[in-house]
Amino acid sequence: MDTSGTTRGKGMGYAPKAILMGVLAWPFAGLAAGPNEAITGGQCPSNEGLASLCTAVSLLQEDRDPDSPYVYAYQRIVDKAACADYEHDEADRYSQKVRDLWVAHPSAFICKNIPGFDVNPGSILKLAARYQFKDFLVMSAQVWKVDLNQVDDADGRTLLDYVDKELELKRGTVNEPSLRQYHDMLRKAGAKRASEL
Repeated sequence: MDTSGTTRGKGMGYAPKAILMGVLAWPFAGLAAGPNEAITGGQCPSNEGLASLCTAVSLLQEDRDPDSPYVYAYQRIVDKAACADYEHDEADRYSQKVRDLWVAHPSAFICKNIPGFDVNPGSILKLAARYQFKDFLVMSAQVWKVDLNQVDDADGRTLLDYVDKELELKRGTVNEPSLRQYHDMLRKAGAKRASEL
């Protein structure tokens, strides 16, 4: 399906939904770049709102504004902090802004004391894998293209190591197919095991 030239919004389910449905072409490529003043607020990137990011991911929290173009709360939090505007930024610029946010505020993407999360403190990517938040993982790996190979001090493993361990523990359960999908998607996006770094 060719989606080039189309605009994004909640009606399309926001970019992660389009990707999950197999639409890998970024639907807003080629739109004019330009910051949305309502989002930027001046200082980019900022840590504003990032304190609630781990909770939003662990709860798979939906965006509360019915008129919002966002499906999930994490999308609003990240875009605001990165001063990124998915409706106006060109795809590469949008992704770079989010990567710059991860570099500028790395501690915001490390989660602590989250119930049911067995890496403390641990990468928000592992948290998303633990709670099977596929949208966040796909957005991180395929759209933002963040570093998937961070090794957490708490467990000495990368995201791929973590997914592989979960896959081993949940083999033969209803969770196995999802974890296998995560493994394959992450591998394709460049994820490595700690032993490969």
